[in-house]
Amino acid sequence: MLYVSPRRKLLGAALALGTVPLLRRRAQGANAVTLTIAGNGGAMGTMHLIADAFQQRNPEVEVQFLPNLGTSGGIAAALQGAAGIAVAARAPNERERASGARSLAYARTPFAFAVHPSVRLRDIALVDVARIFSGEVTTWPDGTTIRPIRRPHNDGVTLTLAAVSPAMRHAMDLLQQRPGIPTAGNDQDSAEALESVRGSFGAITLAQHRTERRRLVLLSLDGVAPAVEAMVAERYPIATMLHAVIGRDPPAGVRAFLEFITSAEGHTLLLASGHEPLPAGAFT
Repeated sequence: MLYVSPRRKLLGAALALGTVPLLRRRAQGANAVTLTIAGNGGAMGTMHLIADAFQQRNPEVEVQFLPNLGTSGGIAAALQGAAGIAVAARAPNERERASGARSLAYARTPFAFAVHPSVRLRDIALVDVARIFSGEVTTWPDGTTIRPIRRPHNDGVTLTLAAVSPAMRHAMDLLQQRPGIPTAGNDQDSAEALESVRGSFGAITLAQHRTERRRLVLLSLDGVAPAVEAMVAERYPIATMLHAVIGRDPPAGVRAFLEFITSAEGHTLLLASGHEPLPAGAFT
């Protein structure tokens, strides 16, 4: 059962009619250039904040955003020249690198478990996460039904969870086989399903939760809250690494935008939106 949010249904209909423009920040001046960003939906809230600050310093660059393509779709867009930068929740794979993809890891954000506000739970053990996803545990402590929200089998969220432990990998395999479980195809649909389905349980990054102001309760994991400080101190164990991916011939504006992300101002914005900024490095 594929979950598609009402907002996304409206967007899809509008896109089919050709009535939805790209989201953009208008450039100014005769030498204006356009920079298009695509990719991981959970990172887009932060990218919008960074783009606003970037354009205040660089009014000649118009930043626009493609609708949520996900990591793989964003990298494909960068390789095809449809986007200057892809924001990705993984590094490019061998096939993408052979096609010219290069990447720079720029931040990490805690990967959290979230529930609908009606759920009274505030902490969960990692072993119980696996038991919920596998179907071994189907009710909350008060007896109400647990409603897991899953992602596709090859989705970055699914792969991140499967890498946590052999038990979690097995649980994620079982989750894919369970009938009647809503499947959210992207980060925004997942967050909206978690918000709208009473008793819901699923995953979201701290950055997405914070920048999109989601009405969800983030659970502590084995007594540790999904905070940047706890992640950096290696007390919180699960994180998403974010990468900026470019193609062989990135367009004008890319270098300046990436320099801004790794600047002191960019790092301040990343910290405020739930990330650990990473030191500026080289593309690989």
